[in-house]
Amino acid sequence: MSKKVLILSGSPRKGGNSDLLCDEFLRGAQESGNQVEKVFLRSKKVAPCNACYYCKNSGGKCAIPDDMAEILDKMQAADVIVMPLSCSCAIQSMVAAPSCVSPILWLTPV
Repeated sequence: MSKKVLILSGSPRKGGNSDLLCDEFLRGAQESGNQVEKVFLRSKKVAPCNACYYCKNSGGKCAIPDDMAEILDKMQAADVIVMPLSCSCAIQSMVAAPSCVSPILWLTPV
C-alpha cells in the first residue's frame, strides 16, 4: 500500500550529511512505491510560534506570514513525516518547524 511521505530536511546545507541521508531515504521510499516529497527547511522562511493562539480562533490560519502554512498543509496530507536531525545547527530549523504545528492541533478533534 502506497503512502504519502513528507521529508523535512533540517540540514544546514544542501548536499550535507543530513541532506544526503534524506535523499537516500527518499530514494528507498520511492523504490518501495511510495509518493515522497522532500522540503529543505533552510530554504523556507519559518518563524517560531509566538503562542498568540490566533490559529485557535481563525480555523487554523497562523498570524505569522511565513512558509509554515504551506508546510502544515503538506504535513496534514502526509501519512508519514520524516524529520532527520543531526547534532549541528540543523537543530535551529528543525525546532522552529515543530513549534508551529499548533494550527494542526486546533483543527484535530480529540
